[in-house]
Amino acid sequence: MVNQFEFLASLVAFFILLAGLKYVLYNPLVQVAKDRESQAKERIKEAEEILKEAQAQAQEWREKTASLEGELAQISAKAQEDVANLRREVEAQAQKEADSMLQGARVEAVSLQAKGALELRRRVAAEVSRQAEKLVRASLDPALQRNIVENFLAKMEG
Repeated sequence: MVNQFEFLASLVAFFILLAGLKYVLYNPLVQVAKDRESQAKERIKEAEEILKEAQAQAQEWREKTASLEGELAQISAKAQEDVANLRREVEAQAQKEADSMLQGARVEAVSLQAKGALELRRRVAAEVSRQAEKLVRASLDPALQRNIVENFLAKMEG
């Protein structure tokens, strides 16, 4: 049979070994586990904060995007309005210029018509004068012609 002393000595040695292992291994392992747990909790907390910030930024970007879409629509509408106004102004200016050119052309046409009519009168008068001279020369003899010229000169002198 096992001696009681040996048994008690073995039992005491076992508990001393257990106490030593607890002190040397268990307590440091528990401390490492607690440290890792606290680090994990801190990281989770940081991750939750980052997630909240990311969600806040996402919401902010959605609001800005919605705002930008509204601004873009306003800018587009303003640009279309500006283009329409500019088109009307250009068309009005072009119409004014066309009216001015048409008026100038009418004035020039009237002027050219008057000049043409004057030139036609001058040519008709010259032709009538030539034809009249031909008729007069044909019907007048030289003595009568000399008498007419002398009378004319006398009237001019006198």
